[in-house]
Amino acid sequence: MKKIFLLFLIIIALFANSEPIAEYKMDECVWDGTAGEIKDSSLDGIDNNGTIKGKVLLIDKGKICNSRLFNGGAIDIDDLNVSTAYGDKTTVSFWIYWYGTDNVMPFGWYAYDLAFTRGYFGFNTGNSDLYGIKSSKLLNGWHHIVAIFTNGDYTKNKLYIDGVEQKLKQI
Repeated sequence: MKKIFLLFLIIIALFANSEPIAEYKMDECVWDGTAGEIKDSSLDGIDNNGTIKGKVLLIDKGKICNSRLFNGGAIDIDDLNVSTAYGDKTTVSFWIYWYGTDNVMPFGWYAYDLAFTRGYFGFNTGNSDLYGIKSSKLLNGWHHIVAIFTNGDYTKNKLYIDGVEQKLKQI
């Protein structure tokens, strides 16, 4: 069973400015996961709502409010204004609770994604490998992830866990 909790997700395009181009607050009590849609909360004036696919369940943990359990489900977001120009960077930030399930992708778009595979977590290079770290430190706890994707050169990507930059290696 592939399970991942996501609490909060922000997508920021650094090439344009430092304002989020999309923001999805999964911890808000007002979000209705049964409606098939998740609302973009960013203030950029562009509607980047997403569509819920598969099992995305509401989990009331009594903390901030709620979180979402992605049990084989996903949220599809079409037409985000993210640059694909060589060298441009896109930053993704989210909270995650990982149960240790292998072969899960907590975030991805086009040819870019973060994945848990064979005991590691990191950037998928597209060559059946990862550029990342051992995943054991992420097991069974909430962690804040910030990933900076660099178009055309994954060795310039950066990964921060709980505010600490990680030393990445080819896996």
